[in-house]
Amino acid sequence: MKLKSFCKSTNRFTPTDHAIVRRVVDELPGLLPELIRLRFWRGWSMSHIARDFGISEEGANAALKKALELLRAKCLEEPEFSRSLCRFIGDYYPLEAA
Repeated sequence: MKLKSFCKSTNRFTPTDHAIVRRVVDELPGLLPELIRLRFWRGWSMSHIARDFGISEEGANAALKKALELLRAKCLEEPEFSRSLCRFIGDYYPLEAA
């Protein structure tokens, strides 16, 4: 099974991972937390978000990209999140024996 399809079909995040993501989202600057909440937790389209924020759809997409990059970097700084992610990757891409 390809990793991408596995990720879509299986929730490998722990309750701790979810708590870390929610906390880190809250700590993002400016309107980025609201952008993530509207897009992923409320399921708004990017055009709906752009209209609501009064910006172009391209601007909304650029802001979302920035938000996700920051979210990823900050989550990976968390030791508990990093370990669970490493376990997940290790399940499907084990290190070769030396």
